[in-house]
Amino acid sequence: MMPEVAVRLEVPMSSFGWTSPDMDLRDSDRMHVDLVIRHENQWIAFELKYKTRRTTLDRDKELFDLKNQGAQPQGRYDFMEALRRLEWLKATRQIPGCAILLTNDSAYWTQPRNDSDTSAAFRLHEGRKACGKLEWSPDTAAGTKKNRETPIQLAGTYTIHWSHYSTIPVRQYPEFRFLVVDVPTA
Repeated sequence: MMPEVAVRLEVPMSSFGWTSPDMDLRDSDRMHVDLVIRHENQWIAFELKYKTRRTTLDRDKELFDLKNQGAQPQGRYDFMEALRRLEWLKATRQIPGCAILLTNDSAYWTQPRNDSDTSAAFRLHEGRKACGKLEWSPDTAAGTKKNRETPIQLAGTYTIHWSHYSTIPVRQYPEFRFLVVDVPTA
């Protein structure tokens, strides 16, 4: 419908000149922005995350078999790291961005029972304000934070607000919610 709009998937951060003192230069070739849209001279970057809990639905002869991805601490870290990359695009290239998470895993949107969780700094529960330096608790196992050891420094403050996406007719994990966090240039 809009042939003048360029849509690119998995754009390497190195395309934008991404380098970071805490990473090997080869890592910038492996890091990607999930989706980049360009219209005239305006760019918008999107980071997309999809995390599921195990459930199965057979609808109109199409089987939906969602896996139990678990690993919520790593999933939360990855979402915050996506925000950090979007902030870098904003600061260095004036490219606005948006991080989006879709899940049927209520562990992402519910308030934790215990604030001493090893990944408490990365929590994404409703109403949380994410800002500043985010890092694992000292008790975090090496395997949990493998390839995610570097603390995340956020420049902005982001209020976490989840919205209902859909409810599917299954007994376990029927509700899907989504989280959208904007990183505007202004």
